[in-house]
Amino acid sequence: MRLFTWRRRLIVIGTTIGMIALFGLLGYGADMLFHSQPFGTIIGFFVSFPVAQVLMVRLLKTDIKQDSSSTPHDSV
Repeated sequence: MRLFTWRRRLIVIGTTIGMIALFGLLGYGADMLFHSQPFGTIIGFFVSFPVAQVLMVRLLKTDIKQDSSSTPHDSV
């Protein structure tokens, strides 16, 4: 089993950038709605990192589990 594959690298990069963009835009929208610039955007960025990490760990766990179940094991 290869630990670092292109698929896993894309999961890490895509999840991190996607969550930063999503929560940044949600914070920006809250700023526009409540006229509280830049607090919503800053809070959105800070919230995005832990959410991205949790989501990334879940995705990588299932990916590694599927990869290890599909590779044949050597019987000793």
